[in-house]
Amino acid sequence: MTDYPYSLLCFSNNESVLYPENFGACWLTPTQEVISNQSITIQPNPVQDKLIITNSSQQNETNTISIYSLQGILLEQKITTINQTEIDVSFLNQGIYFIIIENKNGDSFYQKFIKI
Repeated sequence: MTDYPYSLLCFSNNESVLYPENFGACWLTPTQEVISNQSITIQPNPVQDKLIITNSSQQNETNTISIYSLQGILLEQKITTINQTEIDVSFLNQGIYFIIIENKNGDSFYQKFIKI
């Protein structure tokens, strides 16, 4: 069995549900150590075309950047070693998404963002 760094939690009428067609609200929750949010900035939020991600603590470290829908569907993934990178999100519909940044040690950072 593979260990994933996030679990998708879904609730409807204050009860956890197993089937996506019944959910009222969902979000990703970390199951592993989280990177300090003081070292990573994601802007602008809300975003129209490009997210700018800055990681001030880890120089030349490989990071995997993933964008997920509220339903937990992987929409975009990028691997980068640059301390500042841009992610094109112009293809996304308006709505709320999650961005997850994971380093080679398995530590991760996640944040919601709004696409307008």
